[in-house]
Amino acid sequence: MEANFRYSLSRPGRVRLTIYDLAGRRVAQLHDATQLSGEHSVLWAPDGRLGKGMYFAHLQTEEGTMALKLMLK
Repeated sequence: MEANFRYSLSRPGRVRLTIYDLAGRRVAQLHDATQLSGEHSVLWAPDGRLGKGMYFAHLQTEEGTMALKLMLK
């Protein structure tokens, strides 16, 4: 399974994309750096260490925050 996270920045700034389990523990830090304005994408291909179940992707930029539910089957 893979997930491709796509987002757009209207101005340069720090971007943090993190995956959490249901207990709120960070299980993956996919991106944590400054990016230029424009379109971006980050691919997540979880390894076999993560079990099946629900996870949350948390995207934080200087423009705002977004959370998505993810289901690993």
